[in-house]
Amino acid sequence: MDKPILYGVHTNSFFVKHSVNTNRKELNEYMHFQYSFVFGFTNNLLQHTLNGSLIRTNTPFILFRAPFILHSCSTLDDQVYDRYLVSIGAGVTREFGGICDLARLRGLPGGIIPMTEEKMQSLHPILERLHRAYTDQEPKRVWISLLSLLLYEVNRFLPRDMPQTPQELSYIHEVLRYIVENIGEDLRAETLAQRFFISRNKLMQDFRSVTHGSVHEYIRIIRTAHAKNLLSEDLPISVFAQRCGYTYVSAFIRMFRAVEGMTPGEYRKSIREREPLPGIDRVENYRAAKNNP
Repeated sequence: MDKPILYGVHTNSFFVKHSVNTNRKELNEYMHFQYSFVFGFTNNLLQHTLNGSLIRTNTPFILFRAPFILHSCSTLDDQVYDRYLVSIGAGVTREFGGICDLARLRGLPGGIIPMTEEKMQSLHPILERLHRAYTDQEPKRVWISLLSLLLYEVNRFLPRDMPQTPQELSYIHEVLRYIVENIGEDLRAETLAQRFFISRNKLMQDFRSVTHGSVHEYIRIIRTAHAKNLLSEDLPISVFAQRCGYTYVSAFIRMFRAVEGMTPGEYRKSIREREPLPGIDRVENYRAAKNNP
């Protein structure tokens, strides 16, 4: 079965990437199987999305993203900015959980930690050395030590009043995984509750506590992302509807338009013509659709 684009699909992986970006326009959302951190060394205006929520930054930042959380990042001007991406797979957290501490972040969907230039510069030597250890394939003990130091520093910068997710809600990330891996199936709060042996009301309450959105909203976002990745193929819209879990094409088109502000056919045409697609507008359209079902 087709899946949404997943970067870093090996769940036991670890990687570090350093890049200098300019005029970065992400038209599709992406997701990872891993925990990921983006360290942005810039005062430029950037636009981030996390599960349909819009966040803008104009200062240096640390962006945290949990597994299975749809996200994107776009520049709103043509300025160059420097960033490091650090991705930590489940294998690393299992093997080195006591060293690579993610305890305060577990269960949270993600978020932005605003930083000052001085604080970010204090992290730069660690990131630079960690990137070199990774790219030069140095022994595991070297990059694990550096990763542990980096996470220790990140924990120091976390807000003291940051909400904590109770351990009993950790199963929600398994629910997110199941949705992603079965996006073409009958996915409803009722069927998911049965699958995870929990009441529908309890599932919906726990899901909102972790993701800050409803089960239905998350499924719609994932299905839209999946559809956008499929629409480059020259197939009838009815095929895409079926692959995204819709029996009726009209319901699929209505869902897609509510999230993206255009029909699947219009979106496919814009891809072929390489026209710019809505960035902020699509998030606002989605919010409006949620408020006016």
